Amino acid sequence: MPYQRLAARLGVAHPAKPTIACDATQPTERRPRPGIPYCSMLMVIFGAGASYDSLVDISVGYPDKDLRPPLANQLFGRRGVFEAAVQEYGECRPIIPQLRQLTQDTNLEKVLEALRAEGEYDDQRHVQLHAVRYYLRNVIEVCSNLWPAETRGVTNYSNLLDRIRNWCVRSREPVAFVTFNYDTMLEAACSDVYGFVPTNIHSYISRDDFQVFKPHGSINWVRAVAGNVGMLETANQSQIAHALIRQGKKLDLLPGQHLVSSGDPGILEGHYTYPAIALPVETKNEFEFPDAHLKKLRDVIPEVTRVLIIGWRGTEEHFLKLWLESGPPPVNRMWLESGGWRGNRKVLVVSGSPTEAQQVTARLGVPLQGLPIQTWHWLRKLRLHAPA
Repeated sequence: MPYQRLAARLGVAHPAKPTIACDATQPTERRPRPGIPYCSMLMVIFGAGASYDSLVDISVGYPDKDLRPPLANQLFGRRGVFEAAVQEYGECRPIIPQLRQLTQDTNLEKVLEALRAEGEYDDQRHVQLHAVRYYLRNVIEVCSNLWPAETRGVTNYSNLLDRIRNWCVRSREPVAFVTFNYDTMLEAACSDVYGFVPTNIHSYISRDDFQVFKPHGSINWVRAVAGNVGMLETANQSQIAHALIRQGKKLDLLPGQHLVSSGDPGILEGHYTYPAIALPVETKNEFEFPDAHLKKLRDVIPEVTRVLIIGWRGTEEHFLKLWLESGPPPVNRMWLESGGWRGNRKVLVVSGSPTEAQQVTARLGVPLQGLPIQTWHWLRKLRLHAPA
């Protein structure tokens, strides 16, 4: 969809051209700003394709393994490790066939969207979709933890982040990582490369050199439940989960998300807990990360001058709206005289096809730089140049 049409659909007014930031004879300077010391920034956006192709020795056409992180339409596939979750969360079994038998003219997001809409009059749909969230957390957690073990933790995530870290040292620019995946493979790479281990939910955005944003939540995040929903104090994790699932439409969640570092025990600070992951539906209208993360992301977007997109289809309308509303980066008069305001950003896309890449960049309102690359093997040829 062309940029102007998408902006109109999302109700975003076309941003005014930026004001002149400096004299035409001088290069644009990097301006200090609170929390992030420079005005230019690289943003890396990860989608499901990034984790799907995350191992160094996995190439195009490699046969799927049970532990390989699934693409969206594979989330309910007949895999051995997935069947255990189907067995555990039987409340969602009645809708599993619909989530598996996807035709060419539909996808998982559309089917889940339709089921969610039926919740307007069918309370049992809420029960089933609660179970879907628990199922998703279970299967993604298994893949996230065991798939990297295939190569002893050597992943394309770590390779990429180390290249970016080296570039940031030379360029003196920060980087924002945005992942729409529930898994923790990005966090594992941050640990290898930066020595970063999140200690609480706010530590994701606490550093000056990089931040990690997870708009759809994470397998190691939870929401707190209001009230005790009538459970015994001796209830175990499984009993707590099923009791919350059975709450259906009555389930009341408190605001905010919390990090749990060693699995969800089912209770946190006196409250029962619920998976903080967004359903993969077609028209997501809410983020599943803290308000402070949203505010920081809104502040970051205008500073972004380079965008690297890996395995992301760009269909999250709430993120696209945030991107378009937040406006372009600051520029100087010389640049304004050379072209339109959107030309100040450069984007590289790792995608399955040129058409998909063009669709993603069109939704972002950013021109595609060069041809899209189809696999993580582009890392071998990637050249990140420090700005003058």
